[in-house]
Amino acid sequence: MNCEEARELLEAFHDEELTPETRQVVAAHVKSCASCAAALARLDELSVAIKSVGQFEAPVSLRDSVTKLMAQNDQPAASLRRRWTFGALAASHIAVAMVGGAVAYGIFHQNVVRDFDTQEIVAAHVRSLMDNRLIQVTSSDTHTVRPWFAGKVSFAPDVRNFDPVNFPLLGGRLDYVDGMTVAALIYGHDKHVINVFVSPAATPGSKSIAQSTRNGFTIYEWQLQDLRYRAISDLNPVEMQDFVRKLDVPSTP
Repeated sequence: MNCEEARELLEAFHDEELTPETRQVVAAHVKSCASCAAALARLDELSVAIKSVGQFEAPVSLRDSVTKLMAQNDQPAASLRRRWTFGALAASHIAVAMVGGAVAYGIFHQNVVRDFDTQEIVAAHVRSLMDNRLIQVTSSDTHTVRPWFAGKVSFAPDVRNFDPVNFPLLGGRLDYVDGMTVAALIYGHDKHVINVFVSPAATPGSKSIAQSTRNGFTIYEWQLQDLRYRAISDLNPVEMQDFVRKLDVPSTP
């Protein structure tokens, strides 16, 4: 793991949001890198500063106004819109008062794109390459790889060797992403590795494909019925797009 990869995961590491495996990798890097250790120390200092601000109590006048508004539940319907408008304004003031010291934290984050889901995918991909456990069942035969997952996960991943020449199926493994065990299908292209993580979708239905990049990795995500798919590799975007298109994923850009 290099510094750029560690910095992407440092805040989640500080907040103890990483999986045990990923946390161990980040901890090892921080221990050997003075720069990342200093960045982690700054996060500790920020956390202490925010806690020291304390909580703010809403002004008495604001509480009285809200109490009177709530008591006026017998007014004609014509005044409902005015009451809602004032109520929303009062609620916003209350929210500001309650969050208080968290404003500093919000300012700190306003220029940082925090996508924990993407971080988890990147971490799982990098971890698979570092730990020499990329493949647990080595085969290009779909009738070997798919049954291997039976009893190990609660769903049946769609395993296909759709382009044995350019994107051969190398095998599969179990991985741990977003707090759950997922199926990982491994494909190859020249000397590059493509991980396709398959997991149950939060809600049934299909979602068109979305593309993003992080730390030099290209990531595609889509959903088909009750399964969620996330493909990641260090392939260039054009080759990665070709891979996804050959999977016959709907609405590929």
